[in-house]
Amino acid sequence: MLKAAGRARLQLSGLPPRSKAPDTWDGVRLSRDEIADYTRDHDIQLLALEGAGTQEMWTTWRKQPSGWRARLRNPGAPSKIQRSANTQTGEPAVPASGRFACVSFWIEQLPPDCGLNDLKVVFDGAPGSPCYIGPPEWGGVYQLNVQLPRGIRTGLVPVELLWLGAPLCPTVWLRVLPPGVMVPRVCSVTDGANPVGGAHIGSGVVKLVAEDLADAESVSAVVDGRPVEDLKYFPTDAPAGRFEINFRLPADLAHGAHQIELQQGARSFPPVAIDVVWLPAQDSGCARRS
Repeated sequence: MLKAAGRARLQLSGLPPRSKAPDTWDGVRLSRDEIADYTRDHDIQLLALEGAGTQEMWTTWRKQPSGWRARLRNPGAPSKIQRSANTQTGEPAVPASGRFACVSFWIEQLPPDCGLNDLKVVFDGAPGSPCYIGPPEWGGVYQLNVQLPRGIRTGLVPVELLWLGAPLCPTVWLRVLPPGVMVPRVCSVTDGANPVGGAHIGSGVVKLVAEDLADAESVSAVVDGRPVEDLKYFPTDAPAGRFEINFRLPADLAHGAHQIELQQGARSFPPVAIDVVWLPAQDSGCARRS
């Protein structure tokens, strides 16, 4: 239970819901809309919601007095966007899609009660996804991060900020660039149950992290030319095309060095080396887990 003005920084699973009931392995999965509804109903100011749709969704809440939302008013204050920049690079332009398609606005005189639930940022008529309101910086300036909407056009794009349905500040213009070329690649390989063990696979389950994938549905994997088992994937950073890909090695695979080869459609990835040190099928004292 949060006290009034208390803050909570929470990591939750934002993965799509599963058909089966939640268990202690998968946990409870919550959508962006469910977080928004809960915070609205419980007088909580939603200050951050990052990683929606992924396993590592982070959210920041600030508890407000009972009945707080009913008393919110847009004072028509002279809020002003001081400047904008690419959230990742600080450059004055933002690509239309991909890992860098997020813009930061620095806003003067942002109402202190402003939260993500009642804030709308519109790019050339299309709503973006506000994901972070920072604490006041020097001079009372606040940072607001917004993911660009899908399908946004390139060029100079008008941006409107609305709070409680009314304009918050004058319209500004943002330079949107064509996105760069996606280069799919494997970033890391670890044991599925022991992420600090590197490429030494002792549980029989491999966890790969890949980036710049348009999707992971078409990914297949073999080890030494043999198909892997129970291949599963889920996004961990949707704008970056970052996916975690898990699969089980063949139960009779020998100890020692092996190579994993990934394929995505017609694209082949460089082989990934692993060292198999133990498999559940060879040690009945430990249970398999995926």
